[in-house]
Amino acid sequence: MRPHSTLRRFLVHPKDTTLTEEVCGCVYKIPCKNCETVYIGETGRKLGTR
Repeated sequence: MRPHSTLRRFLVHPKDTTLTEEVCGCVYKIPCKNCETVYIGETGRKLGTR
């Protein structure tokens, strides 16, 4: 049986994960609260500022 925490597990992913709010250049979908329509947009800005 292999151990769950290994040195390889930490070295394979040396970068920190990016938060969803910090991602630039993404496509987003906003549903309307009053009807069933959906707005789909694309932004070059950080998603957290949208």
